[in-house]
Amino acid sequence: MSDVRENVERFLEQYQAALANDDFETVAASYHDTFLFGLPQHVHVVPAKNFALAAKRRQEFRGKGLSQTRLKQVEVTSIDANYIQARATFEMHIQDATKDVRATYIIFDDGARLRIVLQIDHQDLAQELSEQR
Repeated sequence: MSDVRENVERFLEQYQAALANDDFETVAASYHDTFLFGLPQHVHVVPAKNFALAAKRRQEFRGKGLSQTRLKQVEVTSIDANYIQARATFEMHIQDATKDVRATYIIFDDGARLRIVLQIDHQDLAQELSEQR
């Protein structure tokens, strides 16, 4: 299990670094061709090729004060031989404050690489950034 945990932690750190550097090719490659994205209000089925929209969202978040994000903690549970649940906490620096945000991922491991098939954000970051202003 420690190898699985280390692999997932490394995967999420690389994913977060790609987001921070606007490397949306790497971000898109972190997701399965089609995946589910959940927020508190709704769920979307998203084709990974639509990540051009992610660039626009990240710019909006930066404009609202998001300056840095780092993986703070991850709890990993193997579901079966191919699927892993990762409950992650990220520390976000927003203006002069830090905020912990949480997400749950279901990650598919095909033996060659890890890919996100389900992401649930447990808070609406866009809404929370708007409320901080």
